[in-house]
Amino acid sequence: MDRIAIRQEGMTLIELVIVVILVAILATTAIPASRNLIDASQNRAEVHDLIGFFNSGRREAILAGKIYTLCPIDSITQTCGRDWNQPIYLFEDPDGDRNMAAGTRTTRVLAPPERGQLIVRSLTRSYFQFRPDGRIRGDLGNITWCPDSGNPTQAAHLIISQGGRIRLAEDLDGDNIVDKADGTGVSCNAP
Repeated sequence: MDRIAIRQEGMTLIELVIVVILVAILATTAIPASRNLIDASQNRAEVHDLIGFFNSGRREAILAGKIYTLCPIDSITQTCGRDWNQPIYLFEDPDGDRNMAAGTRTTRVLAPPERGQLIVRSLTRSYFQFRPDGRIRGDLGNITWCPDSGNPTQAAHLIISQGGRIRLAEDLDGDNIVDKADGTGVSCNAP
């Protein structure tokens, strides 16, 4: 019988080391890039939820012909609190007193951000109210979403107009940081 010679080949130790080094180089460049991609995706999700929530508040106020308040609720006083990284409530507030007393009709609740944080700034208040005509009652304000990394280039900034409309701020000066209404870049440091 004829014997067929089968030759087995494998990787040498040097080839294996080269492959491991190449995988390590790829991993070190891919991990930061994937983190930026995750932050950008989370940014879009949070912004979409906030815009929808504010638009719901405006719509509800117009349809019901009543004042609607949008804010986080202090669990003890049942009035508007200041921690926007808690659930945010949209509720009918015909007296405009920002109080979720017994029997108050809650329209929607927005869960706190899964990642990142919300920073809310207004002239004197930490809540937003919509009049029956859809306009903002009281101060104007804005909301900044910052990623967990605190990187302002990944932040999103929402501006609420006197007319009750919400818009997404843009980077107008080309520094990769969105600009506030006054033209300065947003900051991910709490006020």
